[in-house]
Amino acid sequence: MITFTSLSGAAHSQNASPLAYLLQVDDVRILLDCGSPDWRPEPSFSTENYDKYCQSIKQIAPTIDLVLLSHGDLAHAGLFPYAFCRWGLRSPCYSTLPVQATARIAATEDVEGLRDEQEMDDSDMGGDMNDSPPSETETNQTLNVGGEPMEGEGETKPPTKEQKRKFVATVYEVNEAFDSVNTLRYSQPTHLQGKCQGLTITPFSAGHTLGGAIWKIRSPSAGTIVYAVNLNHMKERHLDGTILLRPGGGSGVFEPLLRPDLLITDAERASSISSRRKDRDAALLDCVTATLSSRHSLLLPCDSSTRVLELLVLLDQHWNYSRLKYPICLLSRTGEEMLTFVRSMMEWLGGTVSKEDVGMDGSKPPGKSGKRKRDDQDDEAIGAFALRFRHLEFYTSPAALLAKHSSKDAKLILAVPASLSHGPSRALFTDFASIPGNVVLLTQRGAEGSLGRILFDKWNDSQRADDKWDKGKIGSNVMLDGNMVLRVGTFSILVD
Repeated sequence: MITFTSLSGAAHSQNASPLAYLLQVDDVRILLDCGSPDWRPEPSFSTENYDKYCQSIKQIAPTIDLVLLSHGDLAHAGLFPYAFCRWGLRSPCYSTLPVQATARIAATEDVEGLRDEQEMDDSDMGGDMNDSPPSETETNQTLNVGGEPMEGEGETKPPTKEQKRKFVATVYEVNEAFDSVNTLRYSQPTHLQGKCQGLTITPFSAGHTLGGAIWKIRSPSAGTIVYAVNLNHMKERHLDGTILLRPGGGSGVFEPLLRPDLLITDAERASSISSRRKDRDAALLDCVTATLSSRHSLLLPCDSSTRVLELLVLLDQHWNYSRLKYPICLLSRTGEEMLTFVRSMMEWLGGTVSKEDVGMDGSKPPGKSGKRKRDDQDDEAIGAFALRFRHLEFYTSPAALLAKHSSKDAKLILAVPASLSHGPSRALFTDFASIPGNVVLLTQRGAEGSLGRILFDKWNDSQRADDKWDKGKIGSNVMLDGNMVLRVGTFSILVD
């Protein structure tokens, strides 16, 4: 008998984030992904569904027999460290090696950023959903753009939604949790033991993220179950498309995954029309070049472990071809660690990035000319330095960035997180938004209730009906006029 319960995801959210599903096969309880919500949404956003979701994970965690993680981002694995260390989710957990590493990087970046900005309640092991009142140092202050305190400075406010319980692990707990994860290679069947004896699990390539997995679960009594979420059927610059769809196989479906007894998947974009990747890339690069040429800067909010790699490859390709001299600044505590890991996992990459292209020492392979024609510059033009990123500079904080490049210097900044809910991207946004000519370039919609989603909705609402994001068109740049009050750390800042 098979029982499937959606704890979060598409059934509860407009953008299917976070993801967590409970699958019961006979008497074996399997948790499919364990994502975390955005812990710092805007005050107007109701977190009721997120609160219910966290309580659901807390209640079932001790009863879980097996955990499978499909992708290495916060939406799929962000809550796993907290549930592992504090809620008793001690069952065997499996993922691919890249998913284990990128999920660790994403979670580390997230918890360090959140704990730097706000004191977390670690007094119990996941008690009720309300924090204690803020301490004397946790005051609510309002600043104008210049940073001068306004009326009400230093006043202690009563607890608000900002003090709602946040289940944020420590860095030690993140490492402890992901050290316990068992890693598998693609197409490697694993026969489970203990209570899960009789089950066989096998990961296959899902595309979309490095090491992203489709999970095939084989039960002698329930048959074959395929868990396939966040697939990408198209080849990208650094990844091949999902193995699920293969031409020449009759139905076009990869034979080991053909005709499962149960298929668990998502269809979030089923009703949306996507624009061509070539058009999206051209619009992004044209905007970048035009802004930098006018001596202004761009802010690209990005994630810390998965999709940022695609952006870096694209930008590096454009910088090499156009011979741009402006710096590309990656503002992330874990940026260097992420790229060091990726360079050691070349066999997991696909697309046009390969070990032969990059070379073991990062030098250009013999027999390849340094000159390239324009029509060679698409996928084949990534070249020998695709993962060396000669134009990339790493910074761990906005202060370190501004110490080298003033706010008047033209530069491209990739800052985490993509949601703009906290951390460097939010802190920089307050500076960017007040300088005419600077550009904030969104590469995704952002989590529900986040500043990233609010800005995306403002942009989308400003487009003509036929040019909205789900109509297959690129749309046009918009000017965001008006005032906005934002929290940055424990402060509120008025952005004009």
